[in-house]
Amino acid sequence: MSDLASYVEKRKARDPEFAENYESGYLGFKIGVLLREARIEAGFTQEDVAKS
Repeated sequence: MSDLASYVEKRKARDPEFAENYESGYLGFKIGVLLREARIEAGFTQEDVAKS
């Protein structure tokens, strides 16, 4: 298990609010990363996307 995975599991065990919100927070982060990668791959800047 990586250090990050170990930290997350320990934090979930001691912090119920963190455990409850972790999955939805991670999903939101992952979607953001995927959108950014798609934008860059398409050759668009953030400004291009904002204008459209």
